[in-house]
Amino acid sequence: MQRAWPAYSTLSDIVRGQNKNAAWRIVAELVRTVPTPLLQMVGAGPLEDFVKANADDYIDELERHADRSPRWRKALKHVWFRPSETAVAERLIALGCTGINLPPHRGTERQRTRRKPGPTARQRR
Repeated sequence: MQRAWPAYSTLSDIVRGQNKNAAWRIVAELVRTVPTPLLQMVGAGPLEDFVKANADDYIDELERHADRSPRWRKALKHVWFRPSETAVAERLIALGCTGINLPPHRGTERQRTRRKPGPTARQRR
């Protein structure tokens, strides 16, 4: 995987970038061509990134592909998203995507319980 990291990073940049049509074509080609066992990785990776960034614009296409292709249905089952990220959350869930409700990031438990720094023992003397 380490050797493929630059390629994955580039793919991620494209999928999250401004050229939505290019990103859509790449993701669609991946779903169409990768070996079936790798569909879960495509779903949890590039397809998930694409859905998070572009679901509102591409929900009709996603539904069309999912209706026609078991490969798309399998890949979409591995897409997780926060329902608040998109206005089409119910449609994505109907496609098999998983809506997750995470609390806003507030730091770790250790960070929340840490006391404010006080004087050291030497300073108190």
